[in-house]
Amino acid sequence: MSRYLEVPFQDDPFRLFQALDQLYPKAFVYVAELEGEIWAAATPELFLNRDKQEVQTYALAGTLPVDSIEPWNEKTKHEQQIVTDYISKLWAEEGISPIQCDGPNTHEAGAVKHLLTMLRGQSPINWSASRLVQRMHPTPAVCGEPLLESQKWIEQHEGYDRSFYTGVVGSISPENWKLFVNLRCLRIKNNIARIYVGGGLTAESELQSEWRETEHKSRTLLSVMENL
Repeated sequence: MSRYLEVPFQDDPFRLFQALDQLYPKAFVYVAELEGEIWAAATPELFLNRDKQEVQTYALAGTLPVDSIEPWNEKTKHEQQIVTDYISKLWAEEGISPIQCDGPNTHEAGAVKHLLTMLRGQSPINWSASRLVQRMHPTPAVCGEPLLESQKWIEQHEGYDRSFYTGVVGSISPENWKLFVNLRCLRIKNNIARIYVGGGLTAESELQSEWRETEHKSRTLLSVMENL
């Protein structure tokens, strides 16, 4: 599930890009005009890195302040494993082999940290990267599982149009694709910045904790905007 916050923004979007790029060197940072609106992000989540026949992705879940000593709870580990298992099964169906999983490990992203497993494998000789992207998106990390039931529930209850939030953004060349999930993003329209944040809900979720997680995620962009 996700929500958004709206705050005034009358600064130069390129200054925002420069600040994000400096503060989050490990993230994919962009600013772009899309359908007459300005979008910007510093997303930490790799969706697909394709280098010729090698493919790589992240299964990422959970958010804590980077200086927190709180251990990852079983809910977060379960949530992260759902994404890892889903991608592993889908990749196997697409003939990607062998599939190697590194993690779960703690991954720092600016002021917050996440639980992350890196998956990599070798694709078949005759394969379609675009087909793989279409099959992978959306993953359970942004749309839940089972997919169709979760997507229908989100559309009925979330209460707004996500637009490009949780989509895929990045760069593509004939042999190299580097795509990211469009998270930690905002939309600027009529001098208002809409900041999108979300979290994964499972049977073990504690709702106040989930709310705090979205608050932590919002600081990725809010803290930068406040200091421009």
